[in-house]
Amino acid sequence: MTLPVHAALLLVVIHWGLRRAGTGWRALGFTRPTLHILHLLWQIPVDFVALILLALGLKTLENFQASGRVPRLMPQTVSKP
Repeated sequence: MTLPVHAALLLVVIHWGLRRAGTGWRALGFTRPTLHILHLLWQIPVDFVALILLALGLKTLENFQASGRVPRLMPQTVSKP
């Protein structure tokens, strides 16, 4: 319960300070959303899928290393003395 109350109080203090200074949220970079915000409808799910695939790939490599079956991405060459 403390975290939401702290966040709300912080927003109130920032709002009060901006109004007292004669500016608004626009001074902090907040503007009205445009149609470009619709890109988030596909960007956020794509990011989640990419992160899940990356995590699965890393977990697969970790399992291969734990079992001793490391996949060889490049053929190893043996150097002769």
